[in-house]
Amino acid sequence: MDRLSQILPKVLRKRGLHEAAVGSQTVVSAQAWISSTFPAFRHSLSAVRVEHGCMVVEADDSIALTECSQRAEELLRHLQHTVPEAKVERVRVVRSQGKRAIRQ
Repeated sequence: MDRLSQILPKVLRKRGLHEAAVGSQTVVSAQAWISSTFPAFRHSLSAVRVEHGCMVVEADDSIALTECSQRAEELLRHLQHTVPEAKVERVRVVRSQGKRAIRQ
C-alpha cells in the first residue's frame, strides 16, 4: 500500500496545487522558526509569502526588522533544510505597511 506522503505530491501536481502547497509549507516553517528564535518579537514578525525564490518576512517595527535581518542567513539555511523543494534562495525582511491584528 502506498503511503500518503508518496501519493499526495502526485495528486497536488496533477491538480496544479503543488507549488501553492510547498509555498504554504515554507511559510509555516519560517513562522515556526521566527517564533522559536525571536519569542519577544513573535507578534511583530510575520512570514508572509514565497515569491520567485524569496521568502518575504514583514516586521511591524524597526527593532524587529533589524533583529530578523541580522539572522536572515540562519532562516535561509533552515528553510533550505526543512523544505528543500521550495528552492528558497534568499530572505527579505521588510517593514509592514500597516498595523495587523495581534496574532496569538
